[in-house]
Amino acid sequence: MFLTYKCNLRCRHCTSWQLAPNELSRKNAFLIIGKLKQWLGTFVLCIDGGEPFLWQALPEFIEYLFDNGIASVVRTNGTCLTKITDMSLLNKISLLNISLDGADAATHDAFRGKPGCFNQAMACISHALNKTRLRISSVVHDGNICQLEDLVAFAEKINTPIMLNPLNMLKTPSPQSVAHTQPLWPVNTNDVVRVFDALIDRKRSSKSNLLLNSCQNLERMKLFYSGINIIPHGQNACTLPINQLIIRPTAECTLCNQFSMAGNIIESLPQNIWNGEEARRFRRAAKQCPVDCVHNYMRQDDYGWMSKLHSAIYFFKRAFSRATSRKQETYLS
Repeated sequence: MFLTYKCNLRCRHCTSWQLAPNELSRKNAFLIIGKLKQWLGTFVLCIDGGEPFLWQALPEFIEYLFDNGIASVVRTNGTCLTKITDMSLLNKISLLNISLDGADAATHDAFRGKPGCFNQAMACISHALNKTRLRISSVVHDGNICQLEDLVAFAEKINTPIMLNPLNMLKTPSPQSVAHTQPLWPVNTNDVVRVFDALIDRKRSSKSNLLLNSCQNLERMKLFYSGINIIPHGQNACTLPINQLIIRPTAECTLCNQFSMAGNIIESLPQNIWNGEEARRFRRAAKQCPVDCVHNYMRQDDYGWMSKLHSAIYFFKRAFSRATSRKQETYLS
């Protein structure tokens, strides 16, 4: 859920701050959560922006989510969190995702477009450490490609998970062609291969698993930044339309940024949008999507068996609990 497009930074890889500063009203935000809860029960809500902490009602909103058993994942640039004096609020955020896009101030500040934001992000990390579940998120770009190992080492030093993300852009045939239009693209393929090979070795030998990217995911990102298409054209079988519903500050909903809006969640029920004709059309198209985007490179296929195992354990426990309850009822009767 994008609560607002307002942002206090001017990140070079992002366009949110260039959009009209739309934001959800407090009334509509709470109304949307009520509709989603009635439809889904408990669920996970990713809170995004812009900068979510610029949205005035965020503390009250997080309290409401917590009280209703809804997990909240808040993505922040880390420049506003220290303004919050109520430490109990941090305990009610399920996951706080803080962006750190350089191992030093020069790199991070240049990428984020504002001097001093590196020190603010580091203060935010220190402020939130041991108060909530924390994750560091780093976008891989030309300025930090040779700092990725340092970023992972820092995360391991403070015992905090870190996720490396590719630039959020559509794939073009070669890194050379990207470099003409995308100055953030790493142009030295040798650096890309060397760094990602080192990260894969680190992942395989590490016992901490604080680097959240799987080995296969890191390999795919290496190919992504090397300009190699790993998915045959039209055969990526995108999973986005069955995993997420994106809610904009205008209350318009979509299943993917590359497709049109599927409906307005204030004017319609979320289940009607999810099962509506526009959503069904998108799911049909996604089976052979012609767009080779970063989601192909962020798959965690080698974690698939773990997800299946966890699901099997969950359903087994639920079935066992129900069977035990029935036995106890029979015994008591």
